[in-house]
Amino acid sequence: MNGDPKDDLALTNGELVQNLTNPEEVFNFGAGWAISNQSALFTYDSEYLFDTFLYAPRHDASFLPVFSIPENPNDPLANQTSEICSGPGSQFCRYDILVGRSPRMGNASKISYQSHISLEEDLKPVISCGWFSPPSNGKKEGTTYLQGAKVNLFCNEGFTLTGPSVRVCQWDGVWSGGDTNCVVPNNIPGIVAGSVIGAAALILMITTIVLLSRKQKQKRRDARTEEAGTTEAF
Repeated sequence: MNGDPKDDLALTNGELVQNLTNPEEVFNFGAGWAISNQSALFTYDSEYLFDTFLYAPRHDASFLPVFSIPENPNDPLANQTSEICSGPGSQFCRYDILVGRSPRMGNASKISYQSHISLEEDLKPVISCGWFSPPSNGKKEGTTYLQGAKVNLFCNEGFTLTGPSVRVCQWDGVWSGGDTNCVVPNNIPGIVAGSVIGAAALILMITTIVLLSRKQKQKRRDARTEEAGTTEAF
């Protein structure tokens, strides 16, 4: 009653069953708590019930069940056991066929065990991170929002993704990573670089024109000076 299954089974001497998965220990636990005739609470009103239950021993101490599955390749049920007993619960199936000699019972045990495991799985708490909306000016890939699910994020043409491109639903029901956004690319550095290059090219062009203009003027002055000198000589 304390929430600890390890101390649920105690022997008559107060000791606890150490291995709850050991069939021999569990059998000894049950046999040790067998009800005696003197402590029985039942009443009997016929000779048959008296002879069968009241005067008969409550527990046959000489009875010893089969605790392990016999492995005999020559067993006529060996091949049928291999065909029927596979997957979860196969150990119970094999026991019921090879010990109980009943393939039908073995198959029923396997199906019952598998149904139990499936029910346990269905009853497990479901962790969901909730619906995940795609970023503005973007889209997402993935429609599962349970634990372990991934959602891939993309941006529309002309926009740049900031933040994680993949978000994962975590064990605590929270999506991993920070916010993801789609923003317009920042082209200021490119504009500044282009403006500087353009201004430098313009200055170079103006400087070249000025220098060429000065050179042409100097040539015309030199030509006029040479012409005037020739006139005076005559």
